[in-house]
Amino acid sequence: MPLQKINWTQIDTLYIPPGEVIELGSPVGDLADGYFTDLHISGVSFFDYLQQLGYTGGTPYDITVAPNAGLAISGKTMSTTYNTTLDPTLETIDQVGGYAPGTSVADLSGKTFVEFVDELMFPVALPTYTIPTITISGISSGIREINTTITESISVYADKNDSGPYTQLRVLRDGSPLTTHTTLTQSLITAIPPQFGYADPNNPNVRYNIPTPYSESYYIPYSTYPEIITYRGDGNYGAGVAKQNNKGDLDTRTPAVRLSNAPQASSNNFNTSTRTITGIFPYFYGTSPTLPTAASVASQIAAGNGTKILTEANGTLSIPYNVGLPGTFIWFAYFEDYTTKTWWYVNALDNAAIDGSFISTAVTQAVNSPDAGWMGINFKIHWSVYVTVQGTIEFRNS
Repeated sequence: MPLQKINWTQIDTLYIPPGEVIELGSPVGDLADGYFTDLHISGVSFFDYLQQLGYTGGTPYDITVAPNAGLAISGKTMSTTYNTTLDPTLETIDQVGGYAPGTSVADLSGKTFVEFVDELMFPVALPTYTIPTITISGISSGIREINTTITESISVYADKNDSGPYTQLRVLRDGSPLTTHTTLTQSLITAIPPQFGYADPNNPNVRYNIPTPYSESYYIPYSTYPEIITYRGDGNYGAGVAKQNNKGDLDTRTPAVRLSNAPQASSNNFNTSTRTITGIFPYFYGTSPTLPTAASVASQIAAGNGTKILTEANGTLSIPYNVGLPGTFIWFAYFEDYTTKTWWYVNALDNAAIDGSFISTAVTQAVNSPDAGWMGINFKIHWSVYVTVQGTIEFRNS
C-alpha cells in the first residue's frame, strides 16, 4: 500500500543507515505536495544541489508586466524603470536636482529607478583645474630717457599647476628672443588640493626657472618718438591629466588651453605679461636773473642749470617755481613733438592766453642734454617777458 501520510517527528533522519533509500509517494505516482522549511541534499541546499547537477531550468511561472507599470524584465531580472505615457518631447522647465532645464521625457525613459534617483539626488559635479602660470621678473614698465642704457637682470619662471611639465622658457625684447632655455631648474611649490576626496593627479606641483637671469644692457635709440621697447617671456608646456568627478569617474571633457573647466591641453609660446619701456625726452624749467632768449635757455639746459622732469609733456605742465620777492624771470622747454602750450593758469582769477603779454609764445631751439646723452634736439621754449613772483603755475594746451 503506498505511503499516504507520515508523522515526520517519528522518523529520526539523522540516523538513517548508509545506503538506505527513503521513498516518498508511490512508485507509480508522484507525491502531490511536499512542504520543507530547509531541504538539503548531500550537505548543500536543494537549489544549490540542482545547480551542481547542471540544472538550468526555466521560469516556473510566466510573469507579465502591465504597460507603464514601472517594471521591466530582462531575462530573469526584473527592475523598476521610468516608462511613463507622457509625450516623449515634454521638457523640464527648471533645474531639478541633477537634471537641467530642457531635459525631455525621452531623455529619462528606460532609466532604472536607481539610476533615476542617483542622477536626481546626486548630480555629477565636475572638477575644476588650476591653470599654469608664467611670470617675468627683474624689469618693470616705465619711462626712460632716450639715448640712455637699460641695465637689468631679467628672469622668467613658470608654475605647472594642472598642466604637464614646462620644457622651454625664453626672454624676448620686441618679439625677438634674447635667451632660450630647455634645461630648467625645478622647485616644489604648494600642491594642488584634492577635489571630492580624490588626490590631484598632476601633483607634485613644480616651479620652473631659467637657470640664470638674462643680463640686459640696451641703449635706447632715437628713431621714432616715443621709443617703445617691450619685454616679455614665454614658455612651452605639456598636457595635464584629467581629474575625477564627485562619483570617481574621469573627466571626459575635451582638453583646452588654460580653461579652468577642462583638462589642460599642451601649449607653446605661453606669454608672460609685457613690460613696456617708453623712451622720451624730458622737459625742463628754470629761472633767470635776466630776460631769457631761446638760445640762453638752451645754454642753461646744457649746463645743467635747469630742472629736468622725465615725463611726457603732451598734457598740462604744473611747475613749482616757488619764486618769492623780489622776483625773477621764469622759463620752460619741452620737446617739439609735444602739444604747444597756449594758456597759463594760477587760479580762477589769475590766468590768460600765452600770447607774449606775460609768457612768450613758443620758440623752437636746438637743445643738448646736460649729460650729452642726446644732441641738437629741437625743443619749444617759453619765458616770462618780465620779472615775476610765482609759486606753482600751470601751462595748458587750451
